[in-house]
Amino acid sequence: MTNDLPILKIENQRLAQQIAFIMEMDKLKSVDRMTKIVCEDRVENDAEHSWHVALMALVLAPYAKAEVDIQRVITLLLIHDVVEIDAGDTYIYSNANADDQFANELKAAKRIFGLLPDEQAKFLTEAWQEFEARETPEAKFAKAIDRLSPFVYYAYAGEGCLIEQGVNVDMVRKQMVSIADVSEPLQEMFEKLLAAYVEFGVVLNSDGKPFGPKRDVELGKSMADFSFGDPDLHQRMQFVIELDELKSILRQTQLVSVDRLENDAEHSWNLAIMAVLMTEYANQEIDLLRVLKMLLIHDIVEIDAGDSPIYDAAAKEDQEERELRAAKRLFGLLPQEVGEEFMALWQEFEAHKSNDAQFARSMDRLSPLLYNFYTKGVRWAKFGVSNKDVLKRLVIIKDGSDMLWDLGQSIIEQAVENGFLKRFVDERLER
Repeated sequence: MTNDLPILKIENQRLAQQIAFIMEMDKLKSVDRMTKIVCEDRVENDAEHSWHVALMALVLAPYAKAEVDIQRVITLLLIHDVVEIDAGDTYIYSNANADDQFANELKAAKRIFGLLPDEQAKFLTEAWQEFEARETPEAKFAKAIDRLSPFVYYAYAGEGCLIEQGVNVDMVRKQMVSIADVSEPLQEMFEKLLAAYVEFGVVLNSDGKPFGPKRDVELGKSMADFSFGDPDLHQRMQFVIELDELKSILRQTQLVSVDRLENDAEHSWNLAIMAVLMTEYANQEIDLLRVLKMLLIHDIVEIDAGDSPIYDAAAKEDQEERELRAAKRLFGLLPQEVGEEFMALWQEFEAHKSNDAQFARSMDRLSPLLYNFYTKGVRWAKFGVSNKDVLKRLVIIKDGSDMLWDLGQSIIEQAVENGFLKRFVDERLER
């Protein structure tokens, strides 16, 4: 963890505020929730959760009872837990005072969103308040997905779940009561899951006692044969569960707020937040929803193919083949129409020829550059790269945004000046 952050000089005050906010978001990657994930023996953090529910909402959007603006839903879910950087996570089955909790979170919202330029601070603060108020169709659907995600995890995650946390069926129904107003199929799915939890004794009855002797490890094994609903919904949920694996795929980016490497789920969330804030810098007109879709799914193939470090030539030898094979399997889990849409978006991102793909790629390249600067080049040093190597790999930013490429070049030069990145020296000229 880098405690004494270096100073990045950005002349454009508006851009400086946006970058400050983006780097503040790094702290959400160390705010743990109570939900145990499937792919590793640990709990989920807020950044991973926010990515997962945003993509879950995108996949399950056809099941919303009322027509929703899915871009708005995604935005709400991307930022809904940002306040927990200051306020911390509040477990939904705790006895926390709701008024005190809201007051703490509102204070956090004002500070954190207040890092941004005024109109963007207002936009995100209002989005967070909309989510909390749960009055618009978008907020209702987003809240339902936010509630469903951890509830589904309890079927797979093993020990440390509902019964160990003293949760009974009445508490569950109280938290899930709004799903019926949002989607009948999702409500039916919830009821089927709850019935399974009762059958396997992994939730307490109304008297606070177990329903039976069976344990959650048996439930986890049984989920391979569990049906989430009609074939379309079942396929979508199988894909949602598979996405959990992305939380175990490590990148070569050192985090700022905690001493570990970033994973793909955190990275994807980070890029989506950046895209929401930085559309004004795109060279050409873009469709933000398409950009968000690309960024939410662009690294999913690494569940099978693994991460290929940008400065590791050996890892890139058969990268295209591995990733295409992974894309066919993973997107093939979905119903054909949505699977084909995701495959086309992923291929468009990889080709980086369209306006949307070029801007999305700019986000994908700018983020690790910022992290490398603020962690004083520890990962650059690992791969022994110079400013020439970094410039060569990151010039792609220019295709999506001239202004962000100007920023990128400035970051690279400041990194060299600060000794975080070695300057390329042509040995032929030194002779």
